[in-house]
Amino acid sequence: TAQAAQAGGVSIVVNANWCTVTFAEKPESEILDALRESGYRWGAGSWSGYANRLPAIVRDLARCRRARLRMVESGGTQ
Repeated sequence: TAQAAQAGGVSIVVNANWCTVTFAEKPESEILDALRESGYRWGAGSWSGYANRLPAIVRDLARCRRARLRMVESGGTQ
């Protein structure tokens, strides 16, 4: 959550086909519903799911808050 706070409230990390979304604070129910509907699951303090299913509302929130979108290539390089 510290990384999410530094990124403007939400951190999105994409690793190959997988995506992890972390919020600094609990997001609105509309955002949580969109994540659930897209097949994302909550665990270890973050939401995880397939990158190609990332809800537009989450992408827009990240852009709106000037969050960093870190693209992590396969192999663990950042």
